[in-house]
Formats: sequence, structure tokens, C-alpha cells
Amino acid sequence: MKNILVLLLVAVIFVGAMFGLNTVTGPIIYENEVAAVFAPLYGAMPDAQGFNVVYDAADAASYGLVDVPETVVGIYEETSGLGYALKLSTTKGYTGEAIEFALAVDNGGIITGTNLTAYPESKDFGADYPATYIGLDGTLTGAELVSGVTYSSSAFKNAVNDAFTALGANELVTVAKKSDDQLLLEQIASVYPGIANSSNILQYEQLEGDGGAIVTMFKALNGSGLACMVAEGDASYMAVVNLSDDVMVMNTAGEIVTDVLSAETVELVKAAGKANLDYTSGKANQRFEKAANALAGSEDAAAVQLPLTGVFSTVTDAFEVTAGGQTFYGFVACSYAYNNEIMELMYLLDANGAIADVVRINPIIFHEEYFSDYELDKDSYFTGFNGLTGETFTGEQALITGATMSGNGVKSAVADIFAAFNTLKENGGLSA
Repeated sequence: MKNILVLLLVAVIFVGAMFGLNTVTGPIIYENEVAAVFAPLYGAMPDAQGFNVVYDAADAASYGLVDVPETVVGIYEETSGLGYALKLSTTKGYTGEAIEFALAVDNGGIITGTNLTAYPESKDFGADYPATYIGLDGTLTGAELVSGVTYSSSAFKNAVNDAFTALGANELVTVAKKSDDQLLLEQIASVYPGIANSSNILQYEQLEGDGGAIVTMFKALNGSGLACMVAEGDASYMAVVNLSDDVMVMNTAGEIVTDVLSAETVELVKAAGKANLDYTSGKANQRFEKAANALAGSEDAAAVQLPLTGVFSTVTDAFEVTAGGQTFYGFVACSYAYNNEIMELMYLLDANGAIADVVRINPIIFHEEYFSDYELDKDSYFTGFNGLTGETFTGEQALITGATMSGNGVKSAVADIFAAFNTLKENGGLSA
């Protein structure tokens, strides 16, 4: 009994000691955790007195905010009225790893501070780049990309734009209204993906307008089409013409409103396309005929060019190919690979829309010596696409170890080819 009492006494003393220790260390641990959460915010807003959590992506439903982009990790209100600080994280940079930073915005919607906390990129946009955003409003007028580091600087800029989207949608600060031109250019890739790379960064050559209805023009660097900013009445629109003279029109809300333009303006857009785009098919038809003959075991293949009605993507050509009594469809797509250089892909689909042959990917990768971990068995890579359809293609089949950008270029092009096949089929452009 005596031994039991001694053990009980020791246990009580131990528990008491642990409780006492916890009452000392518990608050310290909590304070350290809080400090770790708020430290990036103070880096962007050094005069802050404190912060209240307005939004935490880890428990988004609890805060009731709407239209918060996934790049916005947290939103915090400064307790003395200086405005808001946000934590942002984007994986749209060069490496695909998270760029993380804090952004401070005052109640008038002006950026007052930035604090870059994680930058895993191999290409540096410069230590001073984030500070160039201080003083800008929600239009981000004056925000520039860094030459040679467009992926990472675009990722940063787009994340800042997302911050203002969240603040404005929830009426936390007054966000400056963007001009119609800004809205049109920002949203054009949503309806015309051929003008942007796999990270949704626009790739174009800007051309002067005609001095009339066409204000300015943006020629996609892959040659897939021409986007014309046009003025009709009191409104502005973006009209895109593809290589088949098909025109699609978008308004400032990102909606397709093709019938809104007058016939005269549409003809001006078509004429601009004729003057600035290369409409030649090269030897694509011959390549598709050769591939179709090989598949059908024939020598009578004939390719007929199809109009790209409703197709506004990286697809630049479409052919219907008959060989040995079989029907195939050949598509050419020009996407953006490493360093945003153009990659040309040619895929032959069967009558059901499944890939029958990868006719050409040229070149498969750019600057091969740059990629230290580059791995690719080209034969197995090409044959790995055979039999895939729009339903079974996940994008993973296109990925290339050590060459992410080139793999993403293939992924975008193949997805566009399947989409083009479906569009032409729905529009009655396919005979099979």
C-alpha cells in the first residue's frame, strides 16, 4: 500500500509539473505560430498594428467570401485601418513550383507594399521587380513583364490581379475600373486559346489598326489567327479571324457576341486577316496522304482541306483524307514550347476521332542541351498517343520528363485537335 501511495504521489507531481510547463510553453508556442502566419504580412505592411483574418483558403467556407481565386491563400484586415494584406501563391511560373508573396493594399485600392517569401524559379525576375507594383491600382496600368522571364513575371502579375479580383468581388476595397481595352486583352485567351501559351500568357505581335473601326491588332505568334480590337458605336469588341476567314467576336465581359458587328466591320476584319496571316498549307496534305496510305495499305489517298469553322485555337489546318475506302482527318496545330518557340504537330484521326497516327512533331523539343534531366524515347512517345480520344486523353500522355514546357505545348495542341474535331463534327464539317 505504501508503494502504491508513493507511485500515486509521484504521478500527481509529474502531471502537475507537466501542466505547469504547458501553461508556460503553450502560449509561447501559440505566439510563435501566430508570428509565423503574420510575419509575411508585416513584411509587406511594416506599419501595421495587427491583423484580423478575413479569409483563409484552408477553411474557405467559414468566411463567406465569393469569387476568390485559388492563388489567394489568405486575406487579412489591418486593425488600425491601413487596409488589407493578402498572402498569394502561384504555380504558373517557369518551374511550376509555388511563388509565394504578400501584398498590401490600402482602402483606396492602391498597392502599398510587397514581400516575396518564396521564389523557386531558375530564372530570376530581379529582387526589385515586386516593388515596381507599389503605387499601382487594380487596373495594374504600368505593370511590365521582365524580358526573358515572362513566365515568372506573368505569374506574379496574374496573382496580383487575382488579389484585386477577390478584394473587389467582396467589396473590401475600392478597385479601379479597367478600361475596355484592358478587359478585352485580358480575356481574349478564354475564347481564343491559340494566342496564349500553356501558362495562359499571350504571345502576339501588336500591329496598328486601319485608322477606322479596327483600333489595333494582335497577330498570334503561331500564325493561328488575328485578334482585332474594334470600335462599333459606343462599345469595343475583340474580333478574331482564323485561317479560314471565320470570325468570332467577344465583348468586354468575355462573352461571344459574333452577330453584334455590322457586315462592313466583319469584312474589314477578314481583310485584315488576309493581309497579315499566312494562309498556305505547305506540304501538310502530302504528309497526311502518306500516313493514311500506310494505315490503309493503299496508294490512293487524297486530302481535301476543310474550313476551320468555329475553330479558334492552335489548330491551323484541317484535312479530310480518304485512303483505301477509309476516312481520316488530319490536323495541324502550332503550339508554344520551350522559350515560347513554335512547335508544329500533325495528328491523323480516324473517323471516330481517335488518334490513328502521330505524323509529325517538329521539333519535339527546343534547346535540348538546356535540359539536364531530359528523357524521351521518341518512338514510344509517339505511339503512346495512338488510340486516344478526347475522352481518354488526360494530358499526362504528353508530359516529357525534364522538358515540362515542351510537354505542355504538346498537351495544349492535342487538346485543341480533339476540340477542333468535335467542333467541325457539330458544325457539319465532317463527312463521316
